Amino acid sequence: LLEDRLRGKRVLELGGGRTGLAGLVLAMDTNASTILLTDGHPVAVENQRVCLALNRALLRVRDVSSARLLWEEDDKSGTVRDLMEAQKGLRFDLILGADLLFFEKFPELSAAMDQLLAPQGRVVLCQPSRGGTMEKFLEDSAVAARFDAELLPEDADKSIFAMHKEFAEDEKYDPALHFPRFIVLKRKGEGV
Repeated sequence: LLEDRLRGKRVLELGGGRTGLAGLVLAMDTNASTILLTDGHPVAVENQRVCLALNRALLRVRDVSSARLLWEEDDKSGTVRDLMEAQKGLRFDLILGADLLFFEKFPELSAAMDQLLAPQGRVVLCQPSRGGTMEKFLEDSAVAARFDAELLPEDADKSIFAMHKEFAEDEKYDPALHFPRFIVLKRKGEGV
């Protein structure tokens, strides 16, 4: 399914942490044209580069790299503008992010996604509620001004939902922290 949908597409992972795991998996299992892993922390970006080097032989996508990206415009290195210049102005068809919303920098994040997303592109976020930050993001005026957001049903991924139900009785399991939900964003006014 993803292989056909991502064939020839440009993919950006935001806040990929020390591994850029989502982007790395897509680089192993799809025919995307480009995958760029990012994080705001320089140590995380360097570790992403190590992960890419160690797994290079397993990657189907040849144009896979890592870069520092900060959402705030007042940062002096790793800005959205820097990234767009490095990418020669090319935008991304798919932007991925997992557990990005705990910083609560929704205006900055939504502006960055808007600048980086190609026309008709999509943003897919995998996000627990985490103290209500997911809900705050969905209600944020800066997000709503740029994007139509769809919170997928809890059972959108049957295997994740089955694990959620299985762990529900475990006292260590906190759905607000451990149960990811999927959010799909598309630009205002863009079709299906």
